[in-house]
Amino acid sequence: GFFMATGNLAGEHLFYSGAAGHLVGFVFLRLMASTSSRSGPLRLLGWQEYRLAASVALSSASVLVISSGGLVLASWWGVTDRRLVAYAGIVNLVRVPFMIMNSTSGPLNVEIARSTAAGNLRGASLVAAKWAALMTAASALVGVAVFVAGSALLKAFIGSGYRFELGLAMAVVAVEALLWISGAPRFLAIAVGRAGRVAAQWAAGGVAFLVVALQSALDDGRLIAAPLAGAAVTALLSGVGAIWMTRRHIPTLVKNQ
Repeated sequence: GFFMATGNLAGEHLFYSGAAGHLVGFVFLRLMASTSSRSGPLRLLGWQEYRLAASVALSSASVLVISSGGLVLASWWGVTDRRLVAYAGIVNLVRVPFMIMNSTSGPLNVEIARSTAAGNLRGASLVAAKWAALMTAASALVGVAVFVAGSALLKAFIGSGYRFELGLAMAVVAVEALLWISGAPRFLAIAVGRAGRVAAQWAAGGVAFLVVALQSALDDGRLIAAPLAGAAVTALLSGVGAIWMTRRHIPTLVKNQ
């Protein structure tokens, strides 16, 4: 918001402002988590907590690369300045409803953690599945809204001097949808002690983005192809991991309780 207010819409600055927000938020949450009680002193975290923090940090970094990396690399890909501004406007518009929907992830995390602590692992799986279904339905509604009113919304947001590309806008919706839907398996996997697997799945998505980003034959088509590749790989691996957890890992844990 600061960089947009000052009129500096360069892609790298939009990326840096988002990265700074993620970093500040992560550090704040880590400090909050490190207090032992309301009146207790600040204490060091245990090894498992640091491992969990590293997993969350890596997966969050992968999300940032997949969803916002195009803002940094656009000029290298040959994207014109005007198309870049339009792309940045589309990304920010699409993220508004998804960030609003993100408010449901707090209760989701609490419920999954509560069910896991109580030994109700099947219940935790059901909560994650319901949230994924909710995000899928909500993503479809966002897609319809962008299809119907995307051009008018972009014009109101950044002015009439920029062209609205429906294909680009729908690709942004698809990327955000895949990443948010993949959040449900991530929450569940972390709750049942598979944080390392989560980090690997999301890091693979970031690698897929970078692989496509290096394909010079695609030219400015990478603005669509790279984020879609990263999000698709993340969603695929998260989905496969979720199936494995619900059919193999969680039943084994239930049997051993």
